[in-house]
Amino acid sequence: MDLERVDLTKTDIHQIVAEHFARCKETRALMQWRVIEAKLEPFSSCPEGFLAAHYALKVTVEVAIERTENLSFFVKCSPVDNPALACYLKEIRSFHKETHILKDIVTAIQQHCPWPLATLACLHAGSFVVEEKCGKPLPELYPNVLEENAWVTTPNSTRLKDVANVIQLYTELVQDSDVWDESHKKIILLQLPEHFRKIYSFTAPSKQFRNCLNHGDLWCNNLMFKCESNGKPTECILVDYQMSRYVPPAYDINLLLYLTTSRQMRNKQGDALLAHYYNCFSEMLHKNQLAAASILPSDIFLASCEHYRLAGLIHSTMISAEVTLPSVFLEEVFNCSDSTAGFMPEAKMKVCINAFRSNTTYRNHLLELMEELFSLIQIIK
Repeated sequence: MDLERVDLTKTDIHQIVAEHFARCKETRALMQWRVIEAKLEPFSSCPEGFLAAHYALKVTVEVAIERTENLSFFVKCSPVDNPALACYLKEIRSFHKETHILKDIVTAIQQHCPWPLATLACLHAGSFVVEEKCGKPLPELYPNVLEENAWVTTPNSTRLKDVANVIQLYTELVQDSDVWDESHKKIILLQLPEHFRKIYSFTAPSKQFRNCLNHGDLWCNNLMFKCESNGKPTECILVDYQMSRYVPPAYDINLLLYLTTSRQMRNKQGDALLAHYYNCFSEMLHKNQLAAASILPSDIFLASCEHYRLAGLIHSTMISAEVTLPSVFLEEVFNCSDSTAGFMPEAKMKVCINAFRSNTTYRNHLLELMEELFSLIQIIK
């Protein structure tokens, strides 16, 4: 693909390579190099995300006489071949948010981390470190950057229509299921809209618990792992900050657990996973001369996790219909521009319903989330 179509200039390529060599210990001493060739290729045969176009930037660099290196970079850009999606991304200002978060906030946090952000705990703790060092909350340090752009109630906005469509989608999925009898279905369908719309209050900064930078979109494709030759993970980084927000750490934690683990695993290992997170969180703060007990005491942390459990479950249920679609249905989505003009346009609803009816794994996953959500709603009422 032509680099100019995605606004990648020779200057951009030079800067990307220069920053790569500046970070790479093995090549840090290189004083001279020259870009021989740069080209864009599809990142994968199947779309890897919903809110951008994704490519692999392949660069051939001459680093010595008769010696070259082939470099590969991940490229995320506005979808030039999909005007409907590009218009939607412009409306929700997702690239504006992600660009500023990566350039400003994450860069500031990384100054207080001894390694690139390896865990969610490091991101959250780093956020608190920046606030403590600067004496101001992030929204004051970086005005307008962390304003909510995903779950908004702006009249006539695409996202507002999307939530209405998600409610309609799950109404049809409940009606299509044989898990509940008709009397229970009526109760569920009466309560469903009210509880789904609680997402708006949950995504606002908390007045009860301390807030920090949250990633906000922790489905599996936004977690990248570096592994040894035997497949053992050695490092994890988070990508895609388009839906980041300023809420307590517990929001992200619950979202991650509900998007990436099974109900059985959460029931068996939930407490251990929270303990592991808090240990990592405490270590990160300690390395920066701060105490977790003063920033987020363990009892307050656990209380916030319980409070935001419903938030994580609502959020994960609402987006799982999209992000867990089997590849054959994803191809159908991306082959129709009407299916990408929002988070859940009507065209995508139809694809999700077809997948629910024909793919057992997809159906069982959504049913598991719905069963846990409806169970939790009854417990907390």
